[in-house]
Amino acid sequence: MSVSGESSTKRNFRLPRIELKEFNGHVRSWIGFWGQFKKIDEDETIDNIDKFEYMLQAMEEGSQARSLVESFSPSGENYVEGSEPAQEQVC
Repeated sequence: MSVSGESSTKRNFRLPRIELKEFNGHVRSWIGFWGQFKKIDEDETIDNIDKFEYMLQAMEEGSQARSLVESFSPSGENYVEGSEPAQEQVC
């Protein structure tokens, strides 16, 4: 019995790689995008500078959301600064 509650059964197959949804800046696409991206956001093993780059890559070219994120210089500190306004703009 596993103490952590995780199953010890191994899969005999590989799941396909999940591509991160691209966010186009529209409110109706935010929930699907954030549902995927929050896994990156909450992953403490990923540096904030890398999270910033992932978020930037996931924003549709030319969208207002991407312009907002691009207005911050890429850094770990600016990931937090840039992601909060992006969320507030949509929500």
